[in-house]
Amino acid sequence: PSYIFYDSETGHGIKDITKVTFRIVLPYKKESKIIVILDREGNTKLEVDILNPPKTLKSAKSPSWTVEEIIHKGLFTQMYNIVFMGDGYVASAMNKYSDDVTNVVNYLLSIPPYSDYVNYINVWKINVISNQSGADDYTTNTYIDTALGSWWNGVVLGIYDDKAIATAENLIPKYDTIIVLVNFSTYSGGAAPGSNIAVSYNGFAAPSTTTHEMGHSIALLNDEYDSNPFISTTYSASSRPNVYNPGSPDYEKYPKWQNLIDLGLLGLPVPGCFYSNWYRPTSNCKMRFSSDPYCLVCRQAIASEIIRYIRLPGVSNIGTNSVTIIISSNPITLQLQIGGEKEIDIDGDRMKDIYFKLNKI
Repeated sequence: PSYIFYDSETGHGIKDITKVTFRIVLPYKKESKIIVILDREGNTKLEVDILNPPKTLKSAKSPSWTVEEIIHKGLFTQMYNIVFMGDGYVASAMNKYSDDVTNVVNYLLSIPPYSDYVNYINVWKINVISNQSGADDYTTNTYIDTALGSWWNGVVLGIYDDKAIATAENLIPKYDTIIVLVNFSTYSGGAAPGSNIAVSYNGFAAPSTTTHEMGHSIALLNDEYDSNPFISTTYSASSRPNVYNPGSPDYEKYPKWQNLIDLGLLGLPVPGCFYSNWYRPTSNCKMRFSSDPYCLVCRQAIASEIIRYIRLPGVSNIGTNSVTIIISSNPITLQLQIGGEKEIDIDGDRMKDIYFKLNKI
């Protein structure tokens, strides 16, 4: 069968396949061997061998970008590996890029929950070089030749995720999350929920912007600012750890953090979390104001994701009101915060082997 792809926002057909990123799921007969994607004129844009598909579609061009491990805490097969990339930095701007990365790293590892796991985090830097400085600006129809295709639409700063993923998989296959700093002066950032790719401009607020976007990319955290005055009853908030939507189609009876309320660690939910009828855990949080600390709910959500990728037999969630549990059959010292949840991978295969939930001491 033939397929035509449409822009879900405008309803128009996609005119330039190089300006969009999408995932395609196609039915095919068992005897099929090749999927061919054509442009409007019938020219072949891509052929995929179904019997031997590539893990990631990579550009034929293979730049010789250098890689540096700027923080080493252990084997990359065991630690949580953060990979930085730059976009819109020309060769002569590599020193600025290094300074920008250092600025963000110093802030990132100084705030919870990342500071709680500082001994389990490796940080890598890929020196991505672009032909031109900046990013595409769709508001002025200005287009720049950059390595990762950075773009700004007046609200969100983004890249072509497939290019960043291909770069990381080629140079640091064991990466866990990607941070892209764009050499762009307008305050902005972006991240697709759960994508493990956070994008930020490189201005004065880059550290706080980056960590806000990491909340989206790592832990599916929702924005908590009041950007939408409308009431939503059709969208589910069940996958978002920091959202309570009593009008959800999933009929959420209680907030996901009800245990923290019961323990007196949090107050009642606060109205306004993207939609006016959605609720957030606290009045102030980094997911509302990027310069603020993460609230307890968001800290725990990010920590639980970091833990999933640390390939060691025991990990810790450091905090007040904690207790140490020792599993005698396979000694593991585990610190749990009251109201916290912990999933432990014993054998290093990233599967959840043991689950703890601490309600009280």
